[in-house]
Amino acid sequence: MKDTRGVEIMRRINAGELKKLPSDYIHKVRTDVTDALEELLDFGARIRPLILEGKRIGWCRGIHLSERKVLQRWSMDLTEFAENVIKLGTSLSSEYIEGLSGAEMQGLIRLLKEMSDYDISLFPFLYAFSTTTPSYRLWCSRGQQISGFENRVVPLPDGKEMKILVPSDHARFWSTLCVQHDKSVSRVEASMNAALIIRPWVGKNAEGLNTELKNNARALMFDNPEPWSNVVRLEKTVDFDDGWAHADDSLEGLQRELVGMMSNDRHERLIAAFEEQQKAQSTALLEEAQKRVEARGGPGIISEKVEILTDKEVEERGKRLKKGKPRITPRDKRDQGDDPADPRERIKKYK
Repeated sequence: MKDTRGVEIMRRINAGELKKLPSDYIHKVRTDVTDALEELLDFGARIRPLILEGKRIGWCRGIHLSERKVLQRWSMDLTEFAENVIKLGTSLSSEYIEGLSGAEMQGLIRLLKEMSDYDISLFPFLYAFSTTTPSYRLWCSRGQQISGFENRVVPLPDGKEMKILVPSDHARFWSTLCVQHDKSVSRVEASMNAALIIRPWVGKNAEGLNTELKNNARALMFDNPEPWSNVVRLEKTVDFDDGWAHADDSLEGLQRELVGMMSNDRHERLIAAFEEQQKAQSTALLEEAQKRVEARGGPGIISEKVEILTDKEVEERGKRLKKGKPRITPRDKRDQGDDPADPRERIKKYK
């Protein structure tokens, strides 16, 4: 049951979740995601050329999460795990991989991680893809083969091969969605047939049930745009050259921030203005405190006198305090008049 409280609706409106997206934008996202998922499920991976200095030296692909788990079980340490990832994610030979330097191996691992992250980003669109005609054709033609193969070998145009260790999590989840979709369609069809049988017996009372069944059947139709409108969100474009700081731990992001610091961009000017504001506030507070001290006649204590007491004197002083005698003994006044107004003169009357 959806939460229809006013606060929740206002939150979704402010977040842009209830904003109607343009149909052309949904169609573009649907086309791109459908092509990517169809390739990932049909071939088992999205294989791309591995280019070095303008020349193709091999092929590469992203490593599935299921394959990472298997490699982690089989590897003895991180070095062996990294070598196995490169061997599985590229078509490079073992001799070529062993001759790579540390920087080259790190660059290859970073590339394979980025490709894996791109594949993982397709997960939220799997349900919407399972309601499309390409998904239905793929499932009816070779759905069980896609979700249950092991050690598949993909031949490449230059004669090389790419090995896929185990099926991807995308394929397994997609096959589950397809099975559930087929079961839902079968249940709705069976319910509609039952409604046709009981309709002569109940008359108009069956209209509500027929309407609900028709709505469910319409929602299960292929190429329904509603699942895509629920999952597609407008991309928030970020202008990295707007003069503000953008958190990024990559080399390009660090160079961009250094250039902005040297050119005194908006972020640097804002920080400088904030620093001046804090300094002005601190100076104002200090001046106000000094004015209060001066209004009371100075700091109050201009000198201190250290007096060392023996244990006996301390005991006697404690006895006098218990009897209620003052701790500081006033000495005779300098004159018989009133106390001076200046606190510094008044404090001179006491030892």
